[in-house]
Amino acid sequence: MYSITTVTNFLFGLGLVQGMMMGVVFLALHRKARPLKWLGLFLINYSLPFITWLLDYAGISKQYPRMPYLPIGFFFAVLPLFYLHARSLIGPLSPRTVWRNLAPALIDLLLFAVVVSLPEPVFLKQKYYLRWFVLVYNLSAEVFNIVYALRLIRLVQQHQQKVPNFYADLHQRLLGWIKVTAWLLLVLYSVEMVLGYFINRQIQYDTLMLADMIMSIGCIYWVAISGLRQSSTSVVLPVEETEEPAVEPRAEAVLVATASESTSATSNLHPTSTDGPTADENLSLERDYATITEYMAQGAYKNPDLTLMTLADQVAMSYKRVSLLINEKSGLNFSNFVNQYRVAEAKRLLLDAAYHHLSHNGIGQASGFRATSTFYQVFRKLTSITPSQFKKNALPDAAALVEETSPES
Repeated sequence: MYSITTVTNFLFGLGLVQGMMMGVVFLALHRKARPLKWLGLFLINYSLPFITWLLDYAGISKQYPRMPYLPIGFFFAVLPLFYLHARSLIGPLSPRTVWRNLAPALIDLLLFAVVVSLPEPVFLKQKYYLRWFVLVYNLSAEVFNIVYALRLIRLVQQHQQKVPNFYADLHQRLLGWIKVTAWLLLVLYSVEMVLGYFINRQIQYDTLMLADMIMSIGCIYWVAISGLRQSSTSVVLPVEETEEPAVEPRAEAVLVATASESTSATSNLHPTSTDGPTADENLSLERDYATITEYMAQGAYKNPDLTLMTLADQVAMSYKRVSLLINEKSGLNFSNFVNQYRVAEAKRLLLDAAYHHLSHNGIGQASGFRATSTFYQVFRKLTSITPSQFKKNALPDAAALVEETSPES
């Protein structure tokens, strides 16, 4: 029977090979989807520390005292690279943003390069202090990555508040998998901190290290699969919307680039006046909103790729004005505004005998939904029942009809 140490060593090797291979593949694919570059670098850097852990478990580090100080595992680069991947999905990255997030990793590299290059007499003389240096370094790296994981969670939460105002189809655009990954990494680094500084008994250490490795390999596969799926879906927001705001945005608030732009855009709808908008201004607002609703009624909602930007182009208005009009006149964000048209169309098709031959997937696509799961989710959200229940309640003979027209029959 294999020991825990043997299994852990095997998982170290598996995690190293799989992480490196997937990272290299993503780097090769980054021309088709640029965010994959950062994801590939993340997977490579996430796997590199497995080398030092393998050497330590194999006892090689004891034979070569400098081995643990080789600049192999860039602990201060792992979470920043994943953070940059998330930022690149939301919008373009500036060189300043890249360098600001990777500066700690560069300092990390230079610091260990200096330690490894110390002359032998100096290195041996400072061995006691170097042990303390490694202890403080590891603790600092764990805390640094935990803070970055929390920062990443905050970034996704802010994005999730913004994106419904720009996209109707939210499938794979809320970046929920990145938030889940950030929480998983937060747990992993917390476990590693406990392993390194609070666990003294070897049996506990080996068992927790095995659990940590299983979670790490699961994280590698989860990130790789989710990242590939995400690469086919655009979540880019207008450039001025990609910067992190200094304060939390209000829920359901109309999203604009800065506070000054928000004031300017709002003043277009409600010019500063003690008496409120004039009759002509109100007429202009009503006319513009009528233009939007008329265009939607013509079937614009059936386009599964409809976004705030494309709608604004079609009605010849700025996207900020369209967003503000929809928010104020309907009380909805862009996603809910469009989906109410789609659900209304789905209801009509479900009750129309001419469309009874279509499955619910076909009904959803004909109404503008790209994915069946999204159709079911939105339909239930707006009606509190499923499409099947709606049809059954509306048509007395719907149950028999659905059975006759189901794909299985």
